[in-house]
Amino acid sequence: MSSEQARLRPHANKVWRWQAISEDGTTLKGRIAAPSRQEAMQRLSRQYHWITDVKRSYRQRRTRNNASCWAQRLTTLSQLLAAGIGLSEALQQQAQAAVSDQEFLFWDSLVERITSGMPLSTALEHAGIATTLVLAGPLVSLAEQSGGLTHTLANLASQLEKRLALQQRLIAPARYPALIALVSIFMMVAMMIYIVPVFRDLYGNESSALPLPTSVLFSLSALLHNHTLLLLILLFATLVPSIVAWRKRRHWLHRLPWAGRMVRSAARIELLDSLALGQRSNIGLDVTLSRLGTHYHGIAVGKILTRLNLGFSITESIRDSGGFSPHTLSIIANGTRCGQLASAFEHAALLEQRQLERQLGRVELLIEPVMMLALTLGLGAIVVALYLPIFDLGQRL
Repeated sequence: MSSEQARLRPHANKVWRWQAISEDGTTLKGRIAAPSRQEAMQRLSRQYHWITDVKRSYRQRRTRNNASCWAQRLTTLSQLLAAGIGLSEALQQQAQAAVSDQEFLFWDSLVERITSGMPLSTALEHAGIATTLVLAGPLVSLAEQSGGLTHTLANLASQLEKRLALQQRLIAPARYPALIALVSIFMMVAMMIYIVPVFRDLYGNESSALPLPTSVLFSLSALLHNHTLLLLILLFATLVPSIVAWRKRRHWLHRLPWAGRMVRSAARIELLDSLALGQRSNIGLDVTLSRLGTHYHGIAVGKILTRLNLGFSITESIRDSGGFSPHTLSIIANGTRCGQLASAFEHAALLEQRQLERQLGRVELLIEPVMMLALTLGLGAIVVALYLPIFDLGQRL
């Protein structure tokens, strides 16, 4: 079976639940991936004495192929290998314990590739881990040669969990303000559609003498009330481009004027962690950088690799490529001189993370008061505009 066939075959398979009786009379159950029920029964008949039932499985809960899933997969696989279970058997156990058909097909495809003679590193590359953790292939390949596969899988899972924690730390300051903003915007729109028209009818006879803020508020309310369906259609029409843009956020998020600085800082931390992991695993700097691509969230990795291949030191290569601080550069330069480059990268990543924590702390102190002030001003402006005619009437009397 070629690698391309191994990659495409699981997508044509369906998942079948089976029940069989072995030669000693034991009743067994499980799942199997096959294009048709007939082929599933043929495969099972080679292993079991009597096939009692084969039916289609419909556990279609979707499983994401993201960093969180990969961290859980690698951790579980590392624990099974540490318990002395063989690789193929461990993958089969994971397949039978899968909570969805999609997850079962993932593990079953790995089993097929391993049994066909494909190394685990190549099988994981085909499964898509390279898009989540670029050093997984080289690290697993070295581990297969040295015999440290269990430890390597645990290290990869640990790095993914660290990356997830960093991403959650970046998102955390914006969650509560975003929720408050959505609720407040919904409340303001509801007021404009259902409450403001009541006051507009009340002031109907005085429409020519209304204050300017009240007139503007009534015009906006009429626009929302008369074109609600059109505005909803426009809102939903913007959802699809927004979702597509968010999925491609790694190409533009670092360019934002304010949040982009923290995104670039997080990217520098991930880059330094990847370089440290590569050095700990005896992977060359050129190999690590080439796996990261030409640009990594605003960091010109291709430029670093080019300068490194020209004979420049790693400190000189990264000096003008991604906004690294002088303290970070001095730590890397000292690690190069002392021959402890892996430790230098780890300390530099820790320094960058501390600087990011200080930035996030300042953001958390500012974003909630600013958000509450803006929402208070918005709701207050609506209330004041509604009652301005009453104030004017009181002054006339």
